[in-house]
Amino acid sequence: MYKRNERLLLDPMTTLTHADGTWALRGTDSLNLGLTAAPLLGGIEFDKVDGAANTVYAGIFRTAVIDLSGCDAEDRLVWLANAKAQTNLVSTWLRLGTSAANYVHWSFLVASMTAGRFNLCSVPIGNGVPAGAGVSDWSALTYISAGFEFAAEGNALADIIIGQISVRAAFFSQT
Repeated sequence: MYKRNERLLLDPMTTLTHADGTWALRGTDSLNLGLTAAPLLGGIEFDKVDGAANTVYAGIFRTAVIDLSGCDAEDRLVWLANAKAQTNLVSTWLRLGTSAANYVHWSFLVASMTAGRFNLCSVPIGNGVPAGAGVSDWSALTYISAGFEFAAEGNALADIIIGQISVRAAFFSQT
């Protein structure tokens, strides 16, 4: 059987609170968590500051109940990212796993994006890089995180947004 352009919505990013977890800021280098009402799309907005975490990352995370056991390596993780400026940005990223220490990390280079608008970021699931113990059971993911990587830990940027996160089936992949 073949699947064609099927989609699994992981989070519409239109609310901070879900039955399985609430979005929160990742570390002290991220501030001002809130929702944005972009035309047709929602998103979770936050700022990157030079906080005590001394990191190049700004992001959000939450607990979740996600089953990707039916996905293939060529299926794609897709999310929306928006930054009003890109001068000090390196990439936007998405992490799925079981904790902040054990996950798989995907990144999308900012050089492929346009500042000040929602950009569709799409990466093959098979291109993820494991951290810690990575993921051994794709049917029991309990952690999701998304954000931006900056060129230096002292970089700051307000009003960065992560929008809808989903998985898209690869065109004509075999199941």
